[in-house]
Amino acid sequence: TEGCVPFNPTLSVNNIDPSASYLWSLSNSLTFTGTVISPVFNTGGCFDVTLTATTASNCINSSTIPQFICVDEYPTAEFTPSSSMFYELSEEMSFINTSSGASTYVWDFGDQSSSVQFEPTHLFQNTTGGFLVSLYAISPLGCTDTATFVISYQEGIVYYIPNTFTPDGDNHNQMFQPVFLSGYDPNSFNMTVYNRWGETVFETNDSGIGWDGSYGLEGLDAPSGIYTYKIIFKLPTNDERRVVSGHVNLLK
Repeated sequence: TEGCVPFNPTLSVNNIDPSASYLWSLSNSLTFTGTVISPVFNTGGCFDVTLTATTASNCINSSTIPQFICVDEYPTAEFTPSSSMFYELSEEMSFINTSSGASTYVWDFGDQSSSVQFEPTHLFQNTTGGFLVSLYAISPLGCTDTATFVISYQEGIVYYIPNTFTPDGDNHNQMFQPVFLSGYDPNSFNMTVYNRWGETVFETNDSGIGWDGSYGLEGLDAPSGIYTYKIIFKLPTNDERRVVSGHVNLLK
């Protein structure tokens, strides 16, 4: 007598009188005749059921069971993690639960641990492989919907950009270039250097090529002073691009 939409119970008459006719009336305005019926409930709620028996001599007997059939709509499971990526080997995540139509929640964090809190916080270990997090939203009558979210691992961005270089031919600190240790895509890189008037004095799409302090087709020596740089690079696991800008001092 309880189930999830569309719910299709079978109702039957006890102690059938072969000479009687039977009329079923449901509180959702549906009526049926016969000793066995199988109504379909497409909306949630609890419904009264009335059975009326009429004999051949027009004797009538009626019985009503209030809220005999109870039906639940399926809930909607939905959630958002505090971050879509792991950036540390051990990292804590919180979860925003935006589900509807449920009374009970079960979280599977994908690391053999779980929670029944509405909005839990969980500490993930060894995150380099990522985790599949699942939320099971359960209605009072056990109707269930599931939402999942894959939280991947993004290696942390580690880089260093010098603020001074000295292209004076002494084999020390001759080039200006960023030093990336991890967390960037070397195939999607651009660095541009500008002088004080906003003119481009150097540009490269190769992170392995730095600025040697020259400019123009003739390779003239740029004067000492402060120059502005802009570096654009892409993260390796998605299409997100980062822009880093600053100043570098050219000394001779």
